Amino acid sequence: AAGAHIVNDVHGLQREPDIAHVAAETGAGLVIMHTGRGREKLADVIADQFLFLNRSLEIARDAGIPDDRIVLDPGFAFAKDGEENLE
Repeated sequence: AAGAHIVNDVHGLQREPDIAHVAAETGAGLVIMHTGRGREKLADVIADQFLFLNRSLEIARDAGIPDDRIVLDPGFAFAKDGEENLE
C-alpha cells in the first residue's frame, strides 16, 4: 500500500487473497468489488453478489481487517448488463 490509504480490489480478494494481508499489515482501508466473475449473464445477480461478497468479506476478516475498514462495492457495469445494474 506504499503510502496508500485505501486498497481497491476489483476481484473481491478471490484472485489474489494476499491483497487482504497487505491492507491488514498497513492499516489501509479495503474496497472489495463484485465483478460478476466474468460471466456474460448472471442467473440471479443479487444472490450472486451476496454469495461472492460474503466470501470476500470472510477472506478480509480472516486476514484481520476490521469491518470498519471494509467497503463492499456491488460493481455496477462490471460483467453486468443494464437490467442487472438496476437490480
